[in-house]
Order: sequence, then C-alpha cells, then structure tokens
Amino acid sequence: MTLTNVVLSLLAAVLLMLILWQGPDPRAIVFFVVNLAISEAFIQIRWRVSLPCPYCGFDPALYLRDKAAAAAKVKEFLLVRQTKPSSLLSKHDPIKNLMMVQRQRKRHTRDKSLPAPVDLQI
Repeated sequence: MTLTNVVLSLLAAVLLMLILWQGPDPRAIVFFVVNLAISEAFIQIRWRVSLPCPYCGFDPALYLRDKAAAAAKVKEFLLVRQTKPSSLLSKHDPIKNLMMVQRQRKRHTRDKSLPAPVDLQI
C-alpha cells in the first residue's frame, strides 16, 4: 500500500466524519480502517488481473499453484488466438514466436546430443 492510498483513505474518512457528525469524532477511525481495507482489496484485485501475459496467456500466479492448469490455460489461449484472423496480423503473434523458440530449442538439443567430431588426420 502506498502513501497515496493511505492519504486518500484518511481524506475520505475525514470527509465522511464532517458530513455525518459536523466535527471531529473518534468514530471516524472506523471509516479510515474500512477505507484502507477496501483500497487494499482493490489493489490486490488489480494486481492479480494485470498478471497474465496479454500475448500468450501465461499466468505466473496460477503456475505457482498448478503447473498443468497454467499450461492448459496457455494452450487454450493459443487455440483461441489461432482462430481469430486479427491475431495473425498482430505484431506480437505468439504462434509465430513460439514456433521460432521451439526450433531454436531443438537445434540446441540436437547439438548437445551429437558426439564431438573426431579428427582422423594423421
């Protein structure tokens, strides 16, 4: 929680205090605490919604809990993206980029599995 959120919660509590009781009242502390709790809940919700990648659908919070569910979500996202014609013209086409990454990985794994070349010149 940032200082801005605390100050805005305090300002809202003071404003409610002045509207309801027309002066200082200790019951405004309850409004302040409730405002802090509500603002923290909205911050957490906003953070959680912003986590998934807009290009491939990967969700790191879901990955920490269940790797198979995260993989299924990415596959589902990519299947939906494949069927949308507008995504094929996108600059951030995950299908094209993932194919390049897979090719590079195959190339690197092939190189490691091959034996080292032997020099037969005497």
